[in-house]
Amino acid sequence: MNKKEKRDSSKEYKWDTANEKYIPKASPLAYTLFINDRKEEYNKNPEKFDGGKLYSTKQLARKINSDWKKLDDGAKKKYKDIVEKEKKRFEIQKKELEDKGYFTLSCGTKSTDLPAPEVKNTKRRSMTPVKQESKRPANKKK
Repeated sequence: MNKKEKRDSSKEYKWDTANEKYIPKASPLAYTLFINDRKEEYNKNPEKFDGGKLYSTKQLARKINSDWKKLDDGAKKKYKDIVEKEKKRFEIQKKELEDKGYFTLSCGTKSTDLPAPEVKNTKRRSMTPVKQESKRPANKKK
């Protein structure tokens, strides 16, 4: 995966390379959903986030963590409701996969109808530079 490519966390399935089939993706934590929301908010407009302060990645993580700790239960409920909904979806899809061998996505598509991901050539190249032959003739002993 390139650094520029982003993982699509909204997908409810992932590719199992060992069994070569799609499996349901487990539900995220409420804290993870909060982090993603805050990062997205910061990335869209850093000047409007927290009074216009610019943060490094480490500082932003600390700021988001402190915001989560200060959040009251009413505000956390929004994220916890999403998690409960996702847990129910995951359990249904997991049971369906065990029973039928496939699971149905929320859009109605069967997991077996999804195309397999492209296999990328993961062969690593050596970082050792290739030794070039010298232009001088080698000394030959007679």
